[in-house]
Amino acid sequence: MLSGEEVIKKLRDFDSEQIERTISIKEDKIGEAVCSFSNDYPNHKKPGYIFLGVNDDGSVAGMTLGDDQLQAIGGVRSNGNILPQPSLTISEYPTEKWKPVAISSCNILLKNEGP
Repeated sequence: MLSGEEVIKKLRDFDSEQIERTISIKEDKIGEAVCSFSNDYPNHKKPGYIFLGVNDDGSVAGMTLGDDQLQAIGGVRSNGNILPQPSLTISEYPTEKWKPVAISSCNILLKNEGP
């Protein structure tokens, strides 16, 4: 499990092939990143991270996701478009200003404005 400090460090890593920032929760956008990180073609042998609610420049877009949206994001694992199915675990990592949601193997991180 990542610490809040590790999450912030990854958020600010603009040169990594293991980081995706997006303000979209569309299945095709999330699915493409999950598939890419799951295949691990560069052979990093480490999970990739998708930051939801974060602009490309690392600034907060101010998204808030409810249970239905989080379930839909988790559904990317089992919708049949990524085979074999990746291992995904969704967890919140609350910090002072935002709540990331991490999915291991391909980590999805949600950044919200506010406490």
